[in-house]
Amino acid sequence: MEGTQHRALISDKQAKIGPCPAAEPASDHLTIEPEKKSLLSFVKWWWPEVLALLCSLISFASIIGVAKHSRGHGLQQTGLPAGLTLNSLIALLATISRAALLIPVASALFQEAFIWLSMDRQRPSRDGQLRDLEISHEAAQGASGSLKMLCHIRRSWLAHFGATVTIVSLLFGTFTQQLLTIEVFPVDNNNLNPGNVPWSRSFRQRVGRPNYSVVSPPLSIKAAAYNGMLNPITESLSAPCKTGNCSWPITPSLGICGGCVNTTYKLNCSSDSSAGLVGLCTYQMPSGKSIQLQKTGDKTPTEIATDFSVIPSSGFHYNANDTDKFYLANFEAVGAPANMNLTTLKQDAVVSSECALWICVQSFESLQRNSNQTSTNREGFSKIQPDSRQTSICQMGDSSYDITFEPLPSSMNPPTGINFTFNSIAACGFTYYFPSMFNGSVNRLRDIPNPSSDAIQALWNASADLDEWIKNVAASVTNVIRTAEPAHSPQLDGTGFQLGHEVRWAWLSLPALLVGASLVILVTIMIKTWSTPVHAWKGSPLALLFLNVDDDLRIGAFQQMGRHGGLEKGVGKKHAVLLRSPEGEWCFIKES
Repeated sequence: MEGTQHRALISDKQAKIGPCPAAEPASDHLTIEPEKKSLLSFVKWWWPEVLALLCSLISFASIIGVAKHSRGHGLQQTGLPAGLTLNSLIALLATISRAALLIPVASALFQEAFIWLSMDRQRPSRDGQLRDLEISHEAAQGASGSLKMLCHIRRSWLAHFGATVTIVSLLFGTFTQQLLTIEVFPVDNNNLNPGNVPWSRSFRQRVGRPNYSVVSPPLSIKAAAYNGMLNPITESLSAPCKTGNCSWPITPSLGICGGCVNTTYKLNCSSDSSAGLVGLCTYQMPSGKSIQLQKTGDKTPTEIATDFSVIPSSGFHYNANDTDKFYLANFEAVGAPANMNLTTLKQDAVVSSECALWICVQSFESLQRNSNQTSTNREGFSKIQPDSRQTSICQMGDSSYDITFEPLPSSMNPPTGINFTFNSIAACGFTYYFPSMFNGSVNRLRDIPNPSSDAIQALWNASADLDEWIKNVAASVTNVIRTAEPAHSPQLDGTGFQLGHEVRWAWLSLPALLVGASLVILVTIMIKTWSTPVHAWKGSPLALLFLNVDDDLRIGAFQQMGRHGGLEKGVGKKHAVLLRSPEGEWCFIKES
């Protein structure tokens, strides 16, 4: 009974809708009369897609504008409201651009199905199927449906192109998020650029008057010398860097150089141990100076003995009479290493060195990264002009002159027109002070070491590597000279750097192609729609509601609608064509 009522209902619906023309032969029953299309009306059909594409283009252009504007600016100079980062803004614009570009693509996929099924666009094989409507609908909804579309190779290139764009658009956000990276850029604000690394072109400071033989370096030099002796490492001077990242050109500065070399000696020993006296050895140093110490390995009891001795000298490796350099101190040291005594040593364990300090010009290479500043002493230059070397420098009374250096090599980056000078009276103070400091011994009093001064004790403690020690003393004194009479040259100004955004434009290639592809798809589908009888129904449910189907398709659909997948099995693979009757009715006609 229920089946009879159902069939009656179907007949009643058919009567109300009206029968579709028979499919065989279609040309005998339908005459396709082209319907005139108004351009204004046609544009209105596609106005939402055009606006969406414009929105996508504007959003994409905004991404380019934001990236271009932010390039090179500091991380805190974006000008964005608090809580909104540059990456967040680009992600927002990318989301808008992607969503907007997919609107024309989705509409094109819907519309392509109608054009595909219309008679004017049928292939000769007439392989349009009703399920093409469902495939296009799913493709327009997202990537999974688009993937299904790509599996149906018999569809038009436009459908496959739209499905490909839909799938690839999933990478839109990923690519735009790779657009910006953080790099180090020079600052464009002069207030943030550092000036010079501390340097000096001259030194004139001293205490006392040569006329009264009481001239010496200022207290700051003396303190620096002791600091270098007692501290194992002297930190180089730093320059202010407001951005935390700066670099400076190679900077020359007046200073003090030092060095030590291990030496060989001539040994002459005598032994009076049979008489209860300590055996003595005379060490003749390369300069010709002699030093007398207890004989190594001599265990004769004694109240006092000398284990280590330091004496001023004219030098051998560092020749104090060299006219190309101005030496401030020359000395030689020999004896037992630190915290040892000669009674327990073999002769080959004795240390022997020659050392010197002299005025020079040094070049410094400074760099600061992430607030950590380093400075490297690249090279020293010691050659003075011939008329600057006078042996009677401290016998000239209160008269003074400048000890002037020869022009520096280009590798030291000397400022244009700058001479480096050291005042002769100031130099005289150094030559009085340092030789007296490096003159003494370490005596052993009842087996207890007794250095003659703090300076001698510091020197003895470092006797295993005096070269490193004397360079540390020179570096400490140089720091004072560099700041005592500071100089400035624009040629030596540093450059400040800050962390900023760098743009990797290559990552915009795919998003740009997607936006361009959306434009191509929209223009193509509009042209195809204009040249066919079908209108721009796109994905309108109302349009589908009022499209008719012929009796064979209708009955096949009604018989399968109550089953899962029934429509696909019953009518989905039916070949059909979309036609328009003279009365304006659109109908899907089953093809035989």
